[in-house]
Amino acid sequence: MADQNIRNIIALSMLPGIGIKSAHSVINNINDISLVFTSNTKALTELGFSRLIAEKIISKRDDILTETDRAIEFYQNKNTDIIPYYHKLYPKRLLNCSDFPLVLFYKGCSDLNSTKHVAIVGTRKASKYGAYICSQLIEQFTELNINPIIVSGLAYGIDIIAHKEALKNGLQTIGVLGHGMDTIYPATHRNIAKQMVENGGIVTEFMPETLRDPSNFVKRNRIIAGLSDCVIVIESAKKGGSLITADLAISYNRDVFAIPGPINHAQSVGCNNLIKTNRAALIDCAKDVAENMNWSTGKLPIQKQIGLFAELEGDEKLVVDILKEHTSIHFDQLCSISKMTSGKLSLSLLNLECKGLVKSSPGKYYGLL
Repeated sequence: MADQNIRNIIALSMLPGIGIKSAHSVINNINDISLVFTSNTKALTELGFSRLIAEKIISKRDDILTETDRAIEFYQNKNTDIIPYYHKLYPKRLLNCSDFPLVLFYKGCSDLNSTKHVAIVGTRKASKYGAYICSQLIEQFTELNINPIIVSGLAYGIDIIAHKEALKNGLQTIGVLGHGMDTIYPATHRNIAKQMVENGGIVTEFMPETLRDPSNFVKRNRIIAGLSDCVIVIESAKKGGSLITADLAISYNRDVFAIPGPINHAQSVGCNNLIKTNRAALIDCAKDVAENMNWSTGKLPIQKQIGLFAELEGDEKLVVDILKEHTSIHFDQLCSISKMTSGKLSLSLLNLECKGLVKSSPGKYYGLL
């Protein structure tokens, strides 16, 4: 049996009227989570719950604790890791997201905190063009000896192509599920999922017997984005889950890349719009990704970089000092902290980019190389 704290955290995430951000607030503000499952209505309101939510909690919590125990037993019997947010195995990338899951259920061999995670997503109705590009990108990653872990959603189309091509090229690949591990959806991907457990893994935040509700796949998309250093969108219609993943990635300060396509092709509209609105950088090969992510050999030697830092003065030094405190920061926030005019800041950033010290990312984000 998992320890009592893990049991309480899982049950907390299942309580009626408690969304993920509310659950975060409960954990941050209540020292003993077990009080949520033992207190009466008056005590719950004193802990910060509305009377209506308190009454809902009391009416459902016994059933939820029973369901939680069944879920824990199921996952333990399936040799699945139960990883709470405070555990060392929990992916640190996800902890940087405001809506990270409190608990993950993970089965596999990949280190969720290893370097270089690339999410590849796209339409479920992949064309031959999309399938070819996906195959080429992953093959090129191996040729460049970058070897990232490929993350996707195990869905039809680009997702499953990305998983298959990763396995074919000897790369580890992680599938994020929009349901519990008591099933694999679609069922035709069960064999691939089994291979992934031995060469990557599958992960979910959901209990067994969770209904395949569309909202759960949106929740899944935030984990795909949060687990990754960057997201590549290969083919997307005007609307779709891959665009939601891209927007989530942008909100998490992740780099987003998109493959352009013919302007008269319905499955290229989403990618073209991402590029057109500067929400994604245009790429046509894995080398583009490597260079944007500074995974290529073009990075400045450390000694040379230190030397250039030492030579900086005035506005440029101020900007670099601020960037040292942030992995990635938006232009407007940088402008506010530095108290520089937008014109002056733009000039300083341009000079620093020319010196090879600063990189810009889609959405007007900046960071040190």
